Amino acid sequence: YRKVDNIADNQINNIFIDCDQKTVWLSTHNGISRTTNAGQNWTNIVSQRTGLPSNQVQAITRYMGKLYAATTNGLGISSNEGKTFIRIGYPSIANDIVTCFKPDGNELWIGTLDGLTKLDSTGKFTTYKTQGVFSALGIPLSTVNPGLKNNTITSLAQ
Repeated sequence: YRKVDNIADNQINNIFIDCDQKTVWLSTHNGISRTTNAGQNWTNIVSQRTGLPSNQVQAITRYMGKLYAATTNGLGISSNEGKTFIRIGYPSIANDIVTCFKPDGNELWIGTLDGLTKLDSTGKFTTYKTQGVFSALGIPLSTVNPGLKNNTITSLAQ
């Protein structure tokens, strides 16, 4: 392999090809890189300038018109092609270390190192774990899923 000039980092964790936007997104160990011209030019997106929760980005996807970034410090959501992000973290999602995504119709499945979270088209998050998690007041924070054998989710497939 050879080093690609001007990408955020050579450790590429995931590649997302957005056919609708004609954009290739690279999630790297040091931010996000994107190209709209087959790699001739790259734009780098890093946390200091955009609010990306962490530069360690595991995956990128598009859901309901927004860009989602799986990072080691929560979920980053951008409605302006990565110019700015808002952060969503625990307890809205199962864990702050987000590992992967799987868009499925009107739902986005979010894998973490401590459970699985579903985001539906209304914006509601539902977390699934092998055992229920409760707040100090006894309020359930997750749904038990007996089919989930382990809370460590590293990839999702249909």
